[in-house]
Amino acid sequence: MVHFPSEILHPIFKELYDFRLQYLLKEGCKNLRSCCLVNRLWCENAIPIMWSNAFGLYTENKVKAIDILVRFLDNEQRQYLTNYGVNLSNTKYLFDYPSMLRFMEFDVFLQSIFDWCNQKKLETRFYNIMLKELLKLLANHGSKLEYFSMRNVSFEQFKKYEENLNQVNISLLGEEEIKSLIVDVKDVRLPGYILEQNFTKVISENCRDLEKLITDFTRLDSRENPELLENLYALISGQRKLQKYVSFNYRAPSYSYLASLSTQSESLIKVFIQGHYFKSDGPNLEFLTKCKKLNSLTIQDCENVTLNLVEPLMMSDWPNLEYVYSSNPYSHPIQEFNEWVRSFKNKGRRKTEHMELIA
Repeated sequence: MVHFPSEILHPIFKELYDFRLQYLLKEGCKNLRSCCLVNRLWCENAIPIMWSNAFGLYTENKVKAIDILVRFLDNEQRQYLTNYGVNLSNTKYLFDYPSMLRFMEFDVFLQSIFDWCNQKKLETRFYNIMLKELLKLLANHGSKLEYFSMRNVSFEQFKKYEENLNQVNISLLGEEEIKSLIVDVKDVRLPGYILEQNFTKVISENCRDLEKLITDFTRLDSRENPELLENLYALISGQRKLQKYVSFNYRAPSYSYLASLSTQSESLIKVFIQGHYFKSDGPNLEFLTKCKKLNSLTIQDCENVTLNLVEPLMMSDWPNLEYVYSSNPYSHPIQEFNEWVRSFKNKGRRKTEHMELIA
């Protein structure tokens, strides 16, 4: 049998398991589990990749993963749980699983904690206790997250998720003994129900090297929220090299936070805006003209897309802009803008541009 070194095995195994291709994750897990059975070297290369996304939406045995993490708690923490009737085994593991986590679907992680506590028949007050202890555990073991998202738990599927969410303090991520977990995050996706909380401030104060940011306002109503706008502006303007920004379904009258994209003029290359409500007499998109490195721009399914809104885009010089897509059936057609959009050779690129940003 040919023996391949880790330098060859690791990239091959990563190709088997791309966490962004959610529909392939189950098959990827199955393939990696098979790799673990070949020999020790294959196992040593496959396990870290499997555990890098232990709390993905389609990852199996997430409650079991919580059970494994709990066994890495120190003696004082374990004794605390034992005093409340939680039986913990003394199983020793060959791998340092807590150090391997790289991609965090945080809402899935929370739901897994809720499910684990319910299995152990623990009161809801333990949700916050377990969250804090597990976050400290991950930070102490040197886990460095690259991807952070809260978008996947279905409020319809998990009826009590929103109620349980009120029992935990997700701003714990900003505490001194925990924040090392998120300082290296490059890709963040935040839903509306989190954007309204103080959590946006936690991200803006601790994650300064984001490369991609997705904000989804779908669950928010159209009321003005000055604090939300202020926190979003701080989050975007505080980045050192934001490259891609995606925004869904912002319906409030003021969209002033978008002007913060001009602070990323030296790095921003892709902007995707969908489902926004633009005021007829509101500010235009002139701030985007400062982003001369922009090579991809999408504005779709938005309301009140007027000539006043988009004219600065048409009048500006774009040395790197290659892809422009606009389809806004809720706005009156603008012939001049449509002609400008058609001047870009977009044929065949829409699907790949969309997948690259949203995947």
